[in-house]
Amino acid sequence: MEDYRWHLQDIVPEERFVELCKSIKERVAHFADNKKLLQPSMETSVFCAVFAEHEALAVEVARISAFAELKEAADLVSEEAKVYKTKAEQLQIAFQEATLPLFLWIKGLAVDHLDLLD
Repeated sequence: MEDYRWHLQDIVPEERFVELCKSIKERVAHFADNKKLLQPSMETSVFCAVFAEHEALAVEVARISAFAELKEAADLVSEEAKVYKTKAEQLQIAFQEATLPLFLWIKGLAVDHLDLLD
């Protein structure tokens, strides 16, 4: 049986955590601007680009969150781990808020300043 070992650094290099969080936060803010692109007559390429960006962001947010949760699980009393987890949770909330209009719109629900899907 092969012995597999991994380290938290394999998920996110700890020295890049803050930098990655900042970058993802900026990308999430930019993603929220996609709301103005949502129209029933939008081009398929635009729709696909919005979803490709969503999926890429979802992976990055999950990666940051996994690192923070595992860091805390490895050391429950670490203040640093708690800070990482808080930053990750803030990113998750920002991402959910940025994506909410998209998913409401796709479901055919009313979203401020958007035409409903037929």
